[in-house]
Amino acid sequence: MIQSIIHFIFKLGLDLASSGVITFLVAQHMYFLPSYAFIAQELTTPASLYTHHQYVVGVIMTRDFSHGAIFFIRGYNPKKNNVLARILYHKEAIISHLSWASFFLGFHTLRLYIYNDVMLAFVTPKK
Repeated sequence: MIQSIIHFIFKLGLDLASSGVITFLVAQHMYFLPSYAFIAQELTTPASLYTHHQYVVGVIMTRDFSHGAIFFIRGYNPKKNNVLARILYHKEAIISHLSWASFFLGFHTLRLYIYNDVMLAFVTPKK
């Protein structure tokens, strides 16, 4: 009985985290890509929709973190599933991969900035 409750709490935490991420993406897309023509006419409407969805994300993620903490307090057994020890055992490989990923993203961002500057510099004047 206790194991099923702990499994339910962990599953609820994961579901809340995924719905929080989805709500965050909805907020971003509603702000930057308005689906209705009249939403984009004034800044007040998309800004208020974005703020509303960010508040909803804050509430959902607070619930997610509390359910995750309940799982780690009541149901986590370090002898059976010690995730922290596995992460610390592989920390060199993790840091190496993260450094390569940040180099990759940094160089592609720099390439995008250079491309935009070149396109702006070589644009033909309007006639």
